[in-house]
Amino acid sequence: MAEPSVVSDASPPDYRSMEIVVEKHEGTKVNINLALRIETTKPKSKSVIRYLVATECKFFVLSHNFKIINCSHFLDIRTVTSLNEHEIGLDFASFSIAFNIQDTTKVEDIIAVSYSMFQQQFPNSTVFYYKFNVLPESRKQTIFASVDLPEVDGCGGFVTTYTTMCQYMKSVPNQFLCSVYCSDLSDFNLTPFLNAATGSVKLELKPVLTSLVYNNHFTSFSLTGYLLHRDLVIPLSLVLKHNSTLTRLTLSHCGLDNFSLAPLIEAITANDASSLHFLDFSENPIEDKGFVLLAALLKKHPHCLVELNVHNCGATKSGTHQLLEALAHHVNTLTKLDISGNKITKEASVSLNTILTATGSQLNTLKMKGTSPAFEAFLDSPTITELDLGFSSLNEGERNHLIVLIEKKMKRLRNLHLSDSKLPTPLFRTINEQNALMSLESLDLSDSIMSWESFSIVCSQLSKSRTLKNFNINRSFLRPKAKYRKPVESLVTLLGSECPIECLHMAANTRAPFRQDLVTILFAVLSNPRLTSLNISGHQSGDIAAALVGKILQLHPKIAELFLDDNNITIAGMKMISTSLRQNRLVTVLPVPAMDVSKELATNPQNSQELMETAFDIQQILVRNAKLTSPAPCPSTPTRNAPPKPLTPVTPGSAHRSFTTLRSTAIIPPELAAEKLFQSINPPPNPPPSDQNTTIPTPEQPIQVQIPPAPHQDPQPQVSPLPSIPLALPQLPPLQTPLPPTEVHPTTQQTPLRQAVPAAFQVPANAFQFPNMPQPQQYQVYQVYPVVPPPLQVCHLCRTNKPDSMLLPCHHVCLCKGCVQTVIDNSHGNQFVCPLDRIPVTQVRLL
Repeated sequence: MAEPSVVSDASPPDYRSMEIVVEKHEGTKVNINLALRIETTKPKSKSVIRYLVATECKFFVLSHNFKIINCSHFLDIRTVTSLNEHEIGLDFASFSIAFNIQDTTKVEDIIAVSYSMFQQQFPNSTVFYYKFNVLPESRKQTIFASVDLPEVDGCGGFVTTYTTMCQYMKSVPNQFLCSVYCSDLSDFNLTPFLNAATGSVKLELKPVLTSLVYNNHFTSFSLTGYLLHRDLVIPLSLVLKHNSTLTRLTLSHCGLDNFSLAPLIEAITANDASSLHFLDFSENPIEDKGFVLLAALLKKHPHCLVELNVHNCGATKSGTHQLLEALAHHVNTLTKLDISGNKITKEASVSLNTILTATGSQLNTLKMKGTSPAFEAFLDSPTITELDLGFSSLNEGERNHLIVLIEKKMKRLRNLHLSDSKLPTPLFRTINEQNALMSLESLDLSDSIMSWESFSIVCSQLSKSRTLKNFNINRSFLRPKAKYRKPVESLVTLLGSECPIECLHMAANTRAPFRQDLVTILFAVLSNPRLTSLNISGHQSGDIAAALVGKILQLHPKIAELFLDDNNITIAGMKMISTSLRQNRLVTVLPVPAMDVSKELATNPQNSQELMETAFDIQQILVRNAKLTSPAPCPSTPTRNAPPKPLTPVTPGSAHRSFTTLRSTAIIPPELAAEKLFQSINPPPNPPPSDQNTTIPTPEQPIQVQIPPAPHQDPQPQVSPLPSIPLALPQLPPLQTPLPPTEVHPTTQQTPLRQAVPAAFQVPANAFQFPNMPQPQQYQVYQVYPVVPPPLQVCHLCRTNKPDSMLLPCHHVCLCKGCVQTVIDNSHGNQFVCPLDRIPVTQVRLL
């Protein structure tokens, strides 16, 4: 920003005296923009000498001996009046001054400097034009045109305006906020700055909201999870009344009631230049009166609303009915509607059907979780692509209407959410008969009460789909019977089919973990080359799952997100994952298993140092991968973590087969899979001596692994024996201690099974290196964002104590117990975020 020129007619000694007096008053060095010596004559009195001084933000009136008579901020100016060329008056909130000056140039200089002060602090804003009462109008325009307009910094000069407002309100500016919005951003989101201690200065909302009144740069305003007091509603209403560029307004979970919502709705209604098209008032108890206010607003401004989110607002049937009737004026623009958690009666369902069936309707996303609408009222819904009907308990008639709605009326439906619902088996049987899920791209059945038979039916039908991308079954099934393995087989069949599934979330219900059955599923995951995200938390499968996860990290070509907490993984399993992750270049999301770490620390506290170092290594590898995957790859750079080339077979005639042959095979019992896995990574300590006719494979030679079909499968249809699959695995040194006693799996024949890798099993650095795989290219790793510090470093806030608290769900160990308590006390009941990655903290676990 260019420095304004100094307007002064004082002598150098007088100018220096004024500068000293002003700097002493302000306590810091200041830049003087105006310093005029004004001599006025009062009736029947001698002439009086005054000095008018203007800094960047304040006006000073000094006496002839340079003593401050009056001082005021330029924001306190009510009017600047000049009815002729010789008169000038400044009306402040605390005092008023008027001069009759013979020199007309000084009058114009005072007006120009006042106008320049507003332009410098509020660039591109015209809100203050009414303060200047200068006649004639042509003279006013001439003076304004002579002022050099300053260069506008990022975000329309928000940082400059915000700093001025903080100075005016006697608060300290938040430097973190200034550093973020000094660049050119269009979305203004206050949530990360209010839910945590972002520095030594607490963010105050009033200067921020007042600054936005004079800013017309941002197109989106978001505030989530912060109690919006009524003294902050007035500044926010002024923003909505004067702003003409905001298109999206998000005030979610802010404690707004119908009394606080009324000024906001009134301000939007009074703003004829309002550009708001996206409204989000979710999680606020505005109830029926708030819905009536929204309905009046929608009727006032028709054909402008694009998205409306009012879920969990406590509205009953009357308020919902009026809101849906008002939305009928926006059928040509409305694309997304979320009315979850509010009561919908049959009359409201009819109004909603009017929106869906109207000519030119654009509604494609409809969320009605927990509303239990009347499905028979929906005659046709040809534009819906995403439907959320979670938290529903459907009777037989509603189930039939729902199936007809999904299969015949919503022909463009691609995303279906049925989470937190009671889903009886007859519903899925009918869905299977009608093939109602074949065209879906995303299916969410999380936290639903679903039997294993229903789960098998869903997997069987989805295995024939050619469009499914996301499948969420977190905590959705109960514990099966002792010999009921069909659900596992169905899930393996789904993973081995041609279904293009990319995201599979199958976190276990606490009452129904897969345990050792997860081994079979992980083998199927290893053979599916399309998965990018996997959640296997809560299955309590032990270190055998960690070993298979290591294989997945080594061999899978696309996996980028992996969640595996609460699987009873010990320090040995953590080391296997860390060793395998070093050769992976794609995985960027792998939270440290906090529950497993807590159990290991409680069981083996002597391993705490080693465990923390391993967790820190995993975090550093993820930082490296995040840096490698963020920029666009250079055309000359080889693809990272590329799928391995087919291994050279030993048996003739099988050269065309690769490791992905497992996709078309029968189910692998977990006992046999575990035995093969342990045999591959730990050969017998005393191999038999070789003779001339016996060849022992070396690490450079592939090992022949023969995986037979599951013994419990029916003989029909006949499954041909699998060909030999070459796996090039290294030979490792024998274990230092014997393996634990073998156990017998209850669902299969008497086959020995090692349930977990013993604690003494130490994995060397080259445990999962394959000779036939191309070695990844080496990169120089730089730290791109703060990571969790090692145990030897100090707390991120106090820089004194060692960190001993893990923040969930990001699993960062970066704060000590005392600082955690301080942050919680300073949050005043609000949710705070991790100081490293800004993720909201839901739980703190002491290590």
